[in-house]
Amino acid sequence: FYLRIWVILAITLGLGILSYDLISTGHELTLGLFEFDKSILLLFGILLVRWFLTLFANTNGITGGIFLPIIALGAVVSSIFGNICVKHLGLGQEYYTVILALGICACISGMMKMPLTAVFFGVEALSCYENIIPVIIVSAVAYSITEVLGLSSINDSVIEARNEETFRSSRPVVKDTHVTVAEGSFAVG
Repeated sequence: FYLRIWVILAITLGLGILSYDLISTGHELTLGLFEFDKSILLLFGILLVRWFLTLFANTNGITGGIFLPIIALGAVVSSIFGNICVKHLGLGQEYYTVILALGICACISGMMKMPLTAVFFGVEALSCYENIIPVIIVSAVAYSITEVLGLSSINDSVIEARNEETFRSSRPVVKDTHVTVAEGSFAVG
């Protein structure tokens, strides 16, 4: 167990020397993606590195959170899609920011099963209420797809795995007790 932690730490430190975008929580990376200045190949590299680091950290129980790293992954995937739309499909560059924000909303709603948080994020990220209908539609579609496919929230999966690992060696104890409730108590019945 400790060897895996040291290996992940060494890999993370090595990658962090190359670029902070590869190992950070993802906040600065996500903000930087709104600038539309990264190549598609660089974005694919960031996606692969962040995906594997997040996966290895979470499966080995050494992460402090999952919300921002998942948003960063959603932002990178959305940025790749936005770059393809702008550079290769002829979509105007002014739509890149909207694609990025809607992609992050879909990620929050679908992967984390938090559609209301996704809508609030989308309205805040796009800085106006005129885009609330597309934000709601994207969030609802992403959530619906994961519900139809029977996928669980990544947060629930991580918590379930941690609980299973924590309580693997313990056995549940069931105790049957009786309590006398005073007459007129709210607990009567």
